[in-house]
Amino acid sequence: MSTKFKGEYKMNRKFVYKTKKVCASQIKLELHDNIIRNVEFAGGCSGNTQGIGKLVAGMDVDEVIEKLKGIRCKSRETSCPDQLSVALEAIRNSEEEATEQENNTKFTKEELL
Repeated sequence: MSTKFKGEYKMNRKFVYKTKKVCASQIKLELHDNIIRNVEFAGGCSGNTQGIGKLVAGMDVDEVIEKLKGIRCKSRETSCPDQLSVALEAIRNSEEEATEQENNTKFTKEELL
């Protein structure tokens, strides 16, 4: 299933992010356009990570990044919620770079003549 988004067609996209410095080992994400459809943590505090997943489902990626970025767990410099924001930023940045690269490689009719 695809929808039109900013002049392009995008489908549900699935990602797996390997976390750093937290109990959860990875985060599985499903996005549709800029909306989070599903989040599953592998490992970590089961009740907390399930709660995070339920709370962010249906939310805009940028809103989730804003709310979760910088949250710390105990004396660690990061947390499972912070790692989710890091994963979402990485996805957003990689898609922006891909779009930018696509735009730079497109040719107009005049350039091809």
